Order: sequence, then structure tokens, then C-alpha cells
Amino acid sequence: MIRWGIAGSGFISHAMLKAIALSDGSVATRIYGRNAQTRQELCETYGVKHNTGSLEELVSDPEIDAIYIALPNNLHREVTDLAMAHGKPVLCEKSLTTTMPDAEKLAKAVKQADRFFVEGLMYLAHPIQHKLFEFLKRKDIGSLRHISGFYAAPISEVVNPLGKGTLYNLGCYPTSLMHLVVQTMCGADAFGKRQLFGTGNVNSDGNVCDAAVSVRFENGVLATLQSTDSYGMAHEFVIATDLGTLRFDTNPWLPEGPMNSFTWTAFDGAVETVRCDDPNDAFYHQVKMVEAQIAKGSTSADRPSPRLTDSLEIMHFLTDWEAQV
Repeated sequence: MIRWGIAGSGFISHAMLKAIALSDGSVATRIYGRNAQTRQELCETYGVKHNTGSLEELVSDPEIDAIYIALPNNLHREVTDLAMAHGKPVLCEKSLTTTMPDAEKLAKAVKQADRFFVEGLMYLAHPIQHKLFEFLKRKDIGSLRHISGFYAAPISEVVNPLGKGTLYNLGCYPTSLMHLVVQTMCGADAFGKRQLFGTGNVNSDGNVCDAAVSVRFENGVLATLQSTDSYGMAHEFVIATDLGTLRFDTNPWLPEGPMNSFTWTAFDGAVETVRCDDPNDAFYHQVKMVEAQIAKGSTSADRPSPRLTDSLEIMHFLTDWEAQV
């Protein structure tokens, strides 16, 4: 049984607490939050016994086995450092941080502590992504040529401006899925060998609100991604090979029950749809993934969930994209 300490009392903590409640291998033990009323309401809603306004009290609690960091991403490094100093495994919400220097410092603390850590790109733990991961290894789908991704949601008015805009709130999703595809189909080093050109718009907070990027990898694979938090509620992800295209029919970054799928359409006309019938959402599967990894003494997730090296490569891409905008 993993006894969780929850660092943060915002909306995303609800999703995690629901997932913990559904699992027979986890229990939420204590919630940290700055607002006493909010964290008390969370405790009452999900049957959590204890809450605190002190991060130090949370991470040093001997009755807590792992920390879930749901605080704004500009605080992720600081809280990860604290948790690692107390020897606590960490599930940290995306994005990893908001700057590359912070990401590198976070990684250093994790490596020194030698404790389990995973970035909360929860969708990668869902069975539909495991099916994609295996599908991409098939020789009969050909060689990767192009990736196209788009994610839009009108959340700019409700997210913390210190989170630095759409790239770190939404753009991390198509970026991380592109990373998985390139790494799986082209090799471990392929993602880092690239050129990119980015453009976009900046809002009144000084954050990127609309962004587009064109990428050429050294092996000739091309990619285009777009992300916005200023309009819409839309998603698209398409993989093109020299033999056909693979397209997600459902939202790849927010898989929900009962059905998720993607479809392979070969250029010769053959069509194959891969479906995943599962009643549980990605947060539940993320909880189960963490339980399994901690149980076997691992310090890292297995693919398709991100390893720390994967999270660093994703952050490098996001910060390069932001600098271009």
C-alpha cells in the first residue's frame, strides 16, 4: 500500500485523489495547501485524515511513502528537492519545470537521492498509449516521415501565469508524444538531433498563448506542432510513414472510458483500427504504474511513461520553442 502525500490543493489534485481512491494499492494520507479551508474540503471529500500548511511537515511525515506534486510548475524543482532530501519517491505534475536550468537542478537532486521520480504526463500510462508503443515497433508500417500535432483549450484565464503559458501547460502533450514516436521509430538519440523554427503570440502576462513549430530531424523526418490556450477545445495527432498514416480518433492526451482508438490507413487502402476498452482514466493508470515501479524498487518509469532523461529532452525542446517565439 502506497501512502501518498499530496502537495497542492488545486483542481488537478481532485483527479489524482479520485484515482488513488479507486486503487486498492494506494491511500492518500495527508494534503498540503496554502489555503486551510480548501485543503480541509479536499480531505472531507476524499476521506483524507490529515492536512497541513507546511511542506516540510508533509515530506518529513514517516507515514507517507510517496509525494505527488500538484503545485504550479515553477515550484516543481523546489518541492522535488525537498522530497528527495527526505528520501521520498515523487510523481511530479507536468511540465517538469519552466526553465532548463531548473530542470537540470531537479534532475541532479533526483540522481543524488537515487529515488523513484516520474513526470506526470499521465496519458502515457494509459493502455491506449501502450498499444501505440507496440504498434510503432511493427516493421509493416514503414519508416517514419512526418508528425503533425495540435492541442487547443481556452484555459489562459484560469491557469497560473507563473506557469509560462501554453507551451508548458498544453504544448508539452504533443511534444512528449512526438518524442515517444521519434524515439521508438528512429532510435534513442534521434530526438536530440534536430533543427526547429518556432513562432507565435504573447499575451498580456508576457506568456506565449499561441505557438507553432516546424522541426527537421537529422534523419530527414519532419514535424509540425501547434499549441494554444487562448481558444478552442481541439486535438489532433497524425503520424505519416512511407506506407501510410496513423491518426488518433480520440483525444490522445485525455483518454477516458469506455473507448479510445487510433486508426492506421495504408496507402494501398488497408485500414486497421486499434481500440482500447477501459473504464478507467489516465490518472488511475498512472497511479497503478507508480505502485508497480515502487514495488519492484525502480527509480524510473518504463516506456511509454517518461524516464527522467526523456523529461529532460522534452523540456529542452519546449524551452527552445519558447525562445524562438
